[in-house]
Amino acid sequence: MAISVMPKMCSALPMAIINGAFSALLFYIFSGVNATWFALTYGIRVHMNGKSGLCEKGRWLGKYRVATDIVKAIKNDLGNDICAYLDRELELAWRE
Repeated sequence: MAISVMPKMCSALPMAIINGAFSALLFYIFSGVNATWFALTYGIRVHMNGKSGLCEKGRWLGKYRVATDIVKAIKNDLGNDICAYLDRELELAWRE
């Protein structure tokens, strides 16, 4: 008859309980990170809608407003000739 090193009363918790607690802990950590990320992103959006230069001028963001403003900013910064090809090359390629 073998002698048990640890009595049954002092045995470790079953693995299912440990895995369940670990899964719950990870769930709470990731849920907290996700909620914080959402709150910060929403706060930045609200701040941008209220304090941006566009909104102060009365131009609210629409579907195409952002794209047209980006194009206008690129033209202001880089000029009209931002294409890799010359106008003549584009006209020749268009005619072919």
